[in-house]
Amino acid sequence: LKATLSGLFSPLRAAATYMPSTFEEQCEQRQINPDEWRKFLSTPILAEKCLLDMTDLELEAHYTRVEERAENTKEDRALIILERAQEGRLERQAGKLFLQSAKDDKICADQVPEMLEALRYELSNTEVHFLLRKFNATEDFDMVPESELSRRQWMWLGGECQM
Repeated sequence: LKATLSGLFSPLRAAATYMPSTFEEQCEQRQINPDEWRKFLSTPILAEKCLLDMTDLELEAHYTRVEERAENTKEDRALIILERAQEGRLERQAGKLFLQSAKDDKICADQVPEMLEALRYELSNTEVHFLLRKFNATEDFDMVPESELSRRQWMWLGGECQM
């Protein structure tokens, strides 16, 4: 009887402890359905006609649309990858690590290499520099150690590492 009751309440327990992913939080802020947005992002932009039949202007317009979409959705795509990694465990670990390391809901750029190591990423200084540059945390070839990253930026960075 106890096992039966336990089995009945396990979905309720799971629902009570469900935490939305960073991607889902971002969708909620934008008032977008996460499932529909995932589906949209996984669907390629289809050309109106065969690429071989396009004029140079049509081809350029198509490639521009593809490039713009890639640029405008890179954070979302990184967050989806982080959300799916290890069935969400990596995102939860990254979130806990952020909470442990953050002061006033921000981390400094100089904390990032150690935090990434704690998540078991093995990145070279060049790779860390490349990632930090996405968040304006570098100047020329140097890290700006006091540059601050928000939780959302940290999660985005984690998703970028998974790519």
